This record gives sequence, C-alpha cells and structure tokens, in this order.
Amino acid sequence: MLVIGVFCEKKNVRITFEECQKCAKCLPATIIKTLRIFERHTKQRNSYSVSEVVNCLRKSYFERKEPLQDQFYTLKSLLSMTRGKLFEGLLDSTRWQELDGSLEFDIDGENVKIMGRIDAYDPDKLEIIELKSTKISDHTRLPRAKNELQLQCYGTIFKSIFGVKELTLVYVDMDVFEKYPVPLVDKTDWLKEQIQILHRAIRDSKSPNEEQSFECKFCPYNSKCSGLKQTVGYSQQIMLKNKLEYKSQNVKN
Repeated sequence: MLVIGVFCEKKNVRITFEECQKCAKCLPATIIKTLRIFERHTKQRNSYSVSEVVNCLRKSYFERKEPLQDQFYTLKSLLSMTRGKLFEGLLDSTRWQELDGSLEFDIDGENVKIMGRIDAYDPDKLEIIELKSTKISDHTRLPRAKNELQLQCYGTIFKSIFGVKELTLVYVDMDVFEKYPVPLVDKTDWLKEQIQILHRAIRDSKSPNEEQSFECKFCPYNSKCSGLKQTVGYSQQIMLKNKLEYKSQNVKN
C-alpha cells in the first residue's frame, strides 16, 4: 500500500503523520489527522480509467510499470488535495451516488475495458455534471481542455446506460464558481486508439512516446521520461487531432 506522509517546511524534512500531529504547530492535530491519504486501489490488468487515457500516456505507463513508493507532501498541498472531497459533499443532499460505467474493446484479441465514474447526473435535463476544485483568479484559464475531453469521454461511456443530452463542467473555489457547457462529441474511436497505445505499451514493456506539456515539470517521472529522449509521436498527434476536432465543433455550434 502506498503511504503518504508530510514534508515539514519548517524543518525541511520528511515526517510521518503521527510526528506532524504530535508537533501540531502549523495546524491543530485534529485537522492534520483528516489529511491522511492512502492509495488503496489496485490497477487491474486489461482495465483502464478515463483519467489514464486522457492524461499523458507515458505517465500512465510508468504508474503501472514502476509505481511510486512512499510520498510526502506539504500541509498546503494536502489541504489542496483533499479540498475536492469537501466540495463533493455538496452533492450529498441530492442523494446521488457516484456511478461507474465502462466500454469494452477488442485489442489484439484481448478484451480491454475503459472505466469511468461521474460525479453527478440530472435525470430531468439528461445532464452529466463534473465537479472540479481549483484556485480561480483573473489569470485562470477555464475551461481546461483536458477536463472537457474527460467529460466528453464520460458522455461517450454513459450514453449507452442512460440518456445524455448535456455535459457541464463546474469549477469551484472557496468562494467562487464557474460553469461551462461542453459539446457532446462521440469519443469511441479516440478512446480505442488511446487504449490500444497504452495497452500495447504495457504488454510489450515499451513506453509510449513523449507528450510534452506544461505539466511535465510537475510530473514525478520527469527525469526518467527525459532520459528516454524519444520524439513526440502518434499519441500526441491524436491529442492534437482531438483538440482540432473540438475547436471545429465549437465553431459549428
């Protein structure tokens, strides 16, 4: 099991949650206790999440082939990571429970599944709603293309389970919220292409090509990825193609 601890900024050292709670100079011990995070789920073979195919495929490859060991975060980072869970509590009053769905593809004779989980669904409007917690300022560029793509993938997966006519992204900060409609676009072919690249890479132990973006500097696999020195290839071409398709769809609408 992956254990996440605290990086103490005052002492510039890695410590356990127990040590952090005992000190409690930055936050009360009871609040520090609520920030404890454990990665409990195990990734299943031949089953991939929407997040894995929407994110950098090389990163998703490394997460499966060379999972990280114990990690340590500052209290500020832990608060940010758990903020989303606090906002998800807003949906409790609707009695809605997160719903899982999936699509299956044949990849080289193997049955491979893509899994998705939606935050909320409005049966009256046939609307899938995705809630994202983030810091919102005048310089924040929203909506984010990756979030739109993720929501379109959810629409593709769940349209076979119930009616889907609208997709909505909601970004929330502590006292600010913004809502964005997202065009309905069938991503079945795109999902299959991405799954095919990732599944074959994991099966053959050969990492996908590099996908350079501003997120690279925050990636825990950055140094390892850079060392491979592979050129941007097919997977990034697909991402570019998708962005062009999305822009075209917006123009039409």
